[in-house]
Amino acid sequence: MKLKSITYSQFEGRPEEWHIKKILFGNINLIVGKNATGKSRTLNIIKGLGNLVSGDIVLAFMSGNYKAIFDKDGEELTYILKYDYGEVEKEKLIIGSEVKLDRKSGGKGKIYAVKMNDFMKFQAPTNQIACVIRRDEVQHPFFEDLYTWGKNLRHYYFGTQLGKDHFAVFKKGREEQEINLKDTNITVAILKKGMKKYNDK
Repeated sequence: MKLKSITYSQFEGRPEEWHIKKILFGNINLIVGKNATGKSRTLNIIKGLGNLVSGDIVLAFMSGNYKAIFDKDGEELTYILKYDYGEVEKEKLIIGSEVKLDRKSGGKGKIYAVKMNDFMKFQAPTNQIACVIRRDEVQHPFFEDLYTWGKNLRHYYFGTQLGKDHFAVFKKGREEQEINLKDTNITVAILKKGMKKYNDK
């Protein structure tokens, strides 16, 4: 699954409001612009969404309004998330033209259950997103694509040390430990894991 477009805003209707208009993506993208025109901010918004839908972070900012459209093997998946003061006001997942999740403020909503072949009502904590806490491969498998996309998203800040100020120790015969592939300070460990897994590829 790949990201086709993203639209984002914060603090809607307030003096500090700002937004990123719909940005379209292809297979390979180059974002070019002058300093302070939103290049890093755009990447941070994408990373933030990935971390949210994977459950790696909770609602990250005081306010946020995402609309992300993905392409999954030719089928369109639209995810909408709007929150303010750390509480979800709207959350929606649409696959093709079918709504799978529809949640309003107050935490109440409806979600499609595959085994029931029908919608069920639910109540979720207002400070948590449903696509994470209601993740269920049996009843709600459509959340897995969002989760996998978020878990596999990587954001490397090339203007930072990228692990140059860290060192790594590897011992022969030692069982390989799980590493956080999103931790950009452990680039040596990530490279070593990649070389072992993919070898010459």
